[in-house]
Amino acid sequence: MLGTHHRLSLLLAATLALGSACGGAASLTLRPNDATLPIVNGEDPGQALGQCVRFTENGPVTTPCPLGVEAFFGKPVTHEMSKPGAYTHGVYTWGHGVHRADETVVAYEIVTYSSRAMTWKKKLKGKDLAKLRPVCGSDDLKQVLLVVRAFDGCSKVLAGDRRAAWRWTVENLAHEGATIGQPERFWSQEPDLDEAPGGASCKTQRVVQVEVVPVERACERYRTALFPDQQIATTP
Repeated sequence: MLGTHHRLSLLLAATLALGSACGGAASLTLRPNDATLPIVNGEDPGQALGQCVRFTENGPVTTPCPLGVEAFFGKPVTHEMSKPGAYTHGVYTWGHGVHRADETVVAYEIVTYSSRAMTWKKKLKGKDLAKLRPVCGSDDLKQVLLVVRAFDGCSKVLAGDRRAAWRWTVENLAHEGATIGQPERFWSQEPDLDEAPGGASCKTQRVVQVEVVPVERACERYRTALFPDQQIATTP
């Protein structure tokens, strides 16, 4: 039997498709995700990595992390692409909140060129443990989202109430959305097309997408070192 969250996801996806058929404009597919999400505040390349994410009425934005979180990470690694690496479009919704009718969702069209990824420290030093114990011991911080990879490119984004999102089409994104960077040959620049055109690119780039993990998951990587007294004893 399907869970409530799954049924609601399918229902909204079907409704978006129905809206396309009735309205004559190309629809935007629902894309629930808990790991990769569009960012709407358009930071300069390199600026979002190692930050955190919060959800606002304008959509997900990067924000400074709680003090001490930086101790998880080593030196970042950059992955360049000679050509645009990924082109996606749809309506983003946070998977954990898929049942929330009042959620702010984001219609988006994104092309990316490169990504910067954080590396995890192989072993935490004493000063790292001192910084991270208060973070990992706080129930309030467990679900804070850490940016572990940031993607540079350009995008078109439109944030709004989930209850209105079933009506959204590419035309809505074209006329009501905000532009991040300088996209070229985007679908939203030709919203009358039935399908997305190929060859989308960027004249200037910003941070348009991030990969995140909750603080709780990051803490689990180093649980033994952080809280040795909490390890469960095994029976000999």
